[in-house]
Amino acid sequence: MENVREKYKESIRKRRKKYLAILCVILLVTGIAAYAIYQLVQLTWVISNSPPTITLLTPYHNQTVSTPYVNFTWQSSDADGDTLTHYLMLDVIPTMNSPLFEGHYTGEKTYYNHTSLKDGEWWWKVEVSDSKDYNVSETRKVIVKKNLSNHFPELTNPE
Repeated sequence: MENVREKYKESIRKRRKKYLAILCVILLVTGIAAYAIYQLVQLTWVISNSPPTITLLTPYHNQTVSTPYVNFTWQSSDADGDTLTHYLMLDVIPTMNSPLFEGHYTGEKTYYNHTSLKDGEWWWKVEVSDSKDYNVSETRKVIVKKNLSNHFPELTNPE
């Protein structure tokens, strides 16, 4: 009888070892498969954006303009190839916060022909945006003198 019990216990031990080995193989295969799937599905999100650049072209700083209009032009670019929009700002002071401030949305155009600027000193700059970031140009001064015949003479050398 003891011999039968020993054989029975031995068969149970063998079955347990067999099941344990099968379980280890299943876990190992599942782990390897999960890791392989993770490596295939793993996504790395890299969201980067370079801000656009802008360079003012005309009028130059301190340029006097005597034509019926002032042609403001600039150049802009974006390293990412994003669509750019522009906003021209004009004012009689360089801080751009006087009651005479003017803003003109030009969309994708890189120029603006202003036909109604009054004579005097005007400051201008342009903001460019790629909808993710923006950049603002330097500020320049333009002197508008459309009505040259109606100006009082200016003293250039008071001595």
